Amino acid sequence: APDIYIACGISGAIQHRAGAMASKKILAINTDPEANMVTKADYAVIGDLHQVVPAITAEVLRRRSG
Repeated sequence: APDIYIACGISGAIQHRAGAMASKKILAINTDPEANMVTKADYAVIGDLHQVVPAITAEVLRRRSG
């Protein structure tokens, strides 16, 4: 099982959630704060994945190079 599962723009259909629940932590990125995956996640970012994911990627790269 992964340490973290990052669900980007996924509403959280039961079949999908069942697979993700094996993860130690779940991060959900979604514009809908009421989405099933958001409410079940350990961490949630309410926003557009097309803005959030590039920002996360840039920060990870910045920290790795520094």
